[in-house]
Amino acid sequence: MLENVYASYRSLADEINWQQYDQNELFFNYLKYKDSDKDLAEKFYSAILCRYWGYTGRLYLKCAKNITFEECYDVLIDTINYLLDKQVWNNPESSLYQDPKGPEKAFHLVLKRQLSLIMAKKTADKRKSEFKSLSIDEIHEKYSDSAEGLFNVIKTEENSENVILIDYIKSRPTSDIIILDKICFSNWSSLRSIITDLKSLDEDNFNYYAKKYNVNLEDYNKITADFKASSNKKVHREIKKVLYLVGKDWKN
Repeated sequence: MLENVYASYRSLADEINWQQYDQNELFFNYLKYKDSDKDLAEKFYSAILCRYWGYTGRLYLKCAKNITFEECYDVLIDTINYLLDKQVWNNPESSLYQDPKGPEKAFHLVLKRQLSLIMAKKTADKRKSEFKSLSIDEIHEKYSDSAEGLFNVIKTEENSENVILIDYIKSRPTSDIIILDKICFSNWSSLRSIITDLKSLDEDNFNYYAKKYNVNLEDYNKITADFKASSNKKVHREIKKVLYLVGKDWKN
């Protein structure tokens, strides 16, 4: 199937004798014409794909066939589109600013980035499918190194703590927020240690939750007081309920 895709790109690229240009010129010419002559820009875009097409096979072999050839093609497309969108060689704050070889240098960095994203997503998807059958102690044993993998999201180069995960937690009720934060961002060793941490929360900890999740003081004080007054079994049930509801969100 992808042979036909390549043939289509190659047909357009040949109209501009694309092999006379180096890879950087192909990027520069696409950007030069993308607003004034869309047909010509499309030919330069096709030429970029032809120039880098061989990387689909390289990625496929590099990943030991753990991703499909079609997914390798997606990585290539995403890399090129990212470069054309960001144009780091035109950004005064970039080390590649006005570098005549900026596109080529950036390509290899972004290709590595896009490949790591798709590989991490596949790992997260696998963890997601396993999660529903695990106890919380098994969750810790398998995923204590990666809350992002547990919740089917990944870290990116731009985020030290994944904003997707934090935004999801923010969408939950205050009680869920506090529980999920403990599971995702604290160094716990067992369910009992989570329960102990929840029951020990007081107003001294409020600023953390307010800054990170926009929790208000009245709700926070009510929830933490409920934790203190509840038995360990009740808090245990609350944790299990939250994880069950999170699992339903994923399923949907």
